Amino acid sequence: ENTHSYLNHIPFADHGALLDPPTADVTARCVSFLSQIGMQQTDPVLQNATAYLLRDPRQKKEAWADLQIAMKELGLKPPAKG
Repeated sequence: ENTHSYLNHIPFADHGALLDPPTADVTARCVSFLSQIGMQQTDPVLQNATAYLLRDPRQKKEAWADLQIAMKELGLKPPAKG
């Protein structure tokens, strides 16, 4: 997660807006991209990103649907809901 707010105090930071808070949309897009370029599901980066998406109840349903679509496109079998 890119939440190190001290970076907003660097003199060249654009009006204290150097960081964007983590969002499910950006994370899901990164998961999709990394999967498309061949990153394995076992990679800690993808595991952490997926866990982030699934831990927010408001985003869980949409994130799960998006992950299933991405996995289908990659020819992977999605894990069973549990």
